[in-house]
Amino acid sequence: MAAQDSILSFQSVLATQDSAFPISIYELPKLAQGPSQILCRWGVHTADPVLEPFGFTTVEMVLWSTSEPIQKGSFARSVQMNNHALEKFMLQAIGRAKRGVPIGFQLLLPVSVSYVARSDILEFRMQGCDCVATAAGLMQSREKLSPWTQSTHGGDEICLEKVLNGAIGVIQAKNAPGVPVTEALDQVKTAIVNRLSFRWLLPEPVQPRRLAMVEVRPDHKSIEAIYSLGIQLIVLDQPGHWLEPDEGPYAHLRESFVPFDTNVDSHFGDRLTRALEALRVDGVVTRNDRLVTAVARVAETLGFPTSPAVAFEKATNKYATRLSEIERGFALCVSGPSDLQEKLHPSDRSEPIRLEYPLVVKPCEGDGSHCVSKVSTETQLFQAVEKVGHRIIRHEGAVPVPSDVLIEPYIDGPEVDVNFVLWDGEVLFSDVSDDFPSDADSPEATAADTFQETAFAHPSRLPPSEQDLLRQVLLDRILHMGFRSGIFHVEARVRHSAMKYTKRDGTLDLRYHEMRDETHEPKASVFLVEVNARPPGYYGLMSLAWTYGVDYFALHVLHALSDETRMRALSQPFLHGPQHDGALMLVLPERGGVLTSGDPAETFRKEHPEVMDNILLRREPFAMGDFVPGPDAPTMGFLSVLVVRSTMGRAGLLRNMAMIRRDWRHTIE
Repeated sequence: MAAQDSILSFQSVLATQDSAFPISIYELPKLAQGPSQILCRWGVHTADPVLEPFGFTTVEMVLWSTSEPIQKGSFARSVQMNNHALEKFMLQAIGRAKRGVPIGFQLLLPVSVSYVARSDILEFRMQGCDCVATAAGLMQSREKLSPWTQSTHGGDEICLEKVLNGAIGVIQAKNAPGVPVTEALDQVKTAIVNRLSFRWLLPEPVQPRRLAMVEVRPDHKSIEAIYSLGIQLIVLDQPGHWLEPDEGPYAHLRESFVPFDTNVDSHFGDRLTRALEALRVDGVVTRNDRLVTAVARVAETLGFPTSPAVAFEKATNKYATRLSEIERGFALCVSGPSDLQEKLHPSDRSEPIRLEYPLVVKPCEGDGSHCVSKVSTETQLFQAVEKVGHRIIRHEGAVPVPSDVLIEPYIDGPEVDVNFVLWDGEVLFSDVSDDFPSDADSPEATAADTFQETAFAHPSRLPPSEQDLLRQVLLDRILHMGFRSGIFHVEARVRHSAMKYTKRDGTLDLRYHEMRDETHEPKASVFLVEVNARPPGYYGLMSLAWTYGVDYFALHVLHALSDETRMRALSQPFLHGPQHDGALMLVLPERGGVLTSGDPAETFRKEHPEVMDNILLRREPFAMGDFVPGPDAPTMGFLSVLVVRSTMGRAGLLRNMAMIRRDWRHTIE
């Protein structure tokens, strides 16, 4: 490691090489109740065979405050620091530090001409890293970077000015009791290798692109990801939208807002075509299942990148999905109770359809698990079909249009979510999450119980052989539908799995069958529930992103622009696998009524501060005084949505989840 001594102020730097051990002095603008002088030790790795293939290297720097006067007479020449973002970052770190406590930094510098794939890649990939206090990218999206050079004035000395002004990122090591700053910096370097060993600095320029997005939910981190990709976003949505005001707090995330009627009626395609022709965009995208087929048709007409509209038709209509199955099982589609009556008890005395219970009744169209029921009798079947008729999916003029109804067998076995990133049939990344049982999965369930999700945990606990089977079978189903590229959120069950959900010491989890006879049991097989040709929902997406380092929404956007280079680059997970066990928890109302309690986090934080620290993201859709729909409503909302993690393995995750289930309290009257 090459190094030198210098005095640095945030206005100028004086440098020399008088000492073998690098000590620099930072003189800061006068800080309120803060230090006036900062000592610095720094060193440059002259060669880094691990990181340089990915386009960058690192510089270590340690700062600490001192009240002792420092003599500056021996320091010879002056240089200037012009990296204002780095200066701001360091000032904030110094302002937070106690006097005499060293602050360690790893600075990142480019080693070749390169282009930034995503400007917030450091903040995103370092999220949740226990040895990192904070991280910041000091670069712009799509920016061209020039290689940092170590020498100056034709000599061999390392120029601190070039280090500071050439830095494209900075990561501050977390101060931990009993951990020397040198060890903390080593931990950060290890984390950098694990999290940034991929080509996020690209060898070729990233072209500017303008993207139209139809119907944009208030998923702030996902929209920020579009901004960090350097994509100019045009929002098409209903007036009054959160991104509409030009002076609003999020206006910088989009180029413009276009008021647009998103009702998928017979005129939707014409409306969208006219809007896009006037906008001169390079692509169009949505993440709403209700819109994807119609948007794909328009994209095909205008020559934009898209998967085939006919493939979306099969994926978004659950009965069409069943008809497209390679091995088709029983599936019945009815328009409502009268149609069901005719099929079960034909008026023309033709052969009736014979049913075997239990059955699952669900809308053919629509997202979520709304109006999905398990029934065991004909009476329950008619009630469930009638309930689906209350869920309206669109309007044709003033006429509400409900979904048709799918009736199919109930399949037992662990349910999973499997996500895929595909490019031309190649799997760039995939993951498997365990979908914990819903109320309707219980053997004692009644028709009133629902299939609303309760929790997802990742990575999956299923045997590797069953996870491999899921990936292969579900990939075949996706390709058979006509898809080749994109992001896919697939739901499935494993029949005859080696594992099942059981309770042990009060904890529900997947465990191996104790009485299973491998020689006589049928082999495990896969039952496809549905294919969603889009990323998982926002909170599940963020949980997965922080677990694996892969942002499915960012990849969804890049696919809509046919950006293969960045899709491949940003599909790379952490080098050493998931950084923690993660979960998405969903708190359901047990009954409808008025919410009379406030934010559960206020009490929970006092009772379980350590668990609260592991809740990475949450949402409380209802405020005190709001009416909360009950389980029997056509659309039931969640009381709370929480992204939870544990660095203590699956057992630690389940303990955190159990405390939340027990003590995350709401009151409905």
